[in-house]
Amino acid sequence: MKNLISTLVLTLLLMSCANTPPPRPPAPPSKVTVNFEHIDAELKGEITQEQRRATFTRERAECAMESNKVPIASPSCSAPAKYSCQGLGGFNLGQCIAQNTQSNQNCDYTAFNASKQAQFDVMKSCMITKGYFELTDDEYFEYVAARKAELGVGE
Repeated sequence: MKNLISTLVLTLLLMSCANTPPPRPPAPPSKVTVNFEHIDAELKGEITQEQRRATFTRERAECAMESNKVPIASPSCSAPAKYSCQGLGGFNLGQCIAQNTQSNQNCDYTAFNASKQAQFDVMKSCMITKGYFELTDDEYFEYVAARKAELGVGE
């Protein structure tokens, strides 16, 4: 009896290890959008952090308004042909009606996806024009630390 219990426990342990999901890949590094001139101005004390953030929010909104001018194309969808339920009765009639009411549309999202990409491109180029770039968190902190050292600014 003792051997049976230990065998069952061992089997359960082995089965639980076999069902362990694979580890998740590491998350991509988070990105921050920065304007080097604004960061330098803040480090020099010419503007406050709140002013820098307000400027970023305003300029991002301006770029969003520009990108929203790009019209979004609707996906082109076609519905499958409807079945004629004439002359059917009972189960066959119910099945025919159910098939006709199901929404199995075939949609092509090519134009929709292209217009969404165009909006993204307009937003990105607008932000670059205004002096903003995307950095990882590590790159941002390295830049700020290097600029503080260059400017002789303490933490």
